[in-house]
Amino acid sequence: MILNTQKYGIIIGEAKNDTMPTRYRLTVYFSDEEILKKLEEWAKEENRSASNLAATILARAVQEKESKK
Repeated sequence: MILNTQKYGIIIGEAKNDTMPTRYRLTVYFSDEEILKKLEEWAKEENRSASNLAATILARAVQEKESKK
């Protein structure tokens, strides 16, 4: 799945990890370096990785979208 979202300036690609069939890898490319820096600062404030924070944000966004249906 490839999602190109101009609103957030990101491109997301998802691929199943063959070594761990219950997990998925997600690659995010930021077109705006400032967004990446702010995400990294936010993650540092919460003592977690930027990828963990991004996964949490994305999961919440999906849950919110689903709850509006």
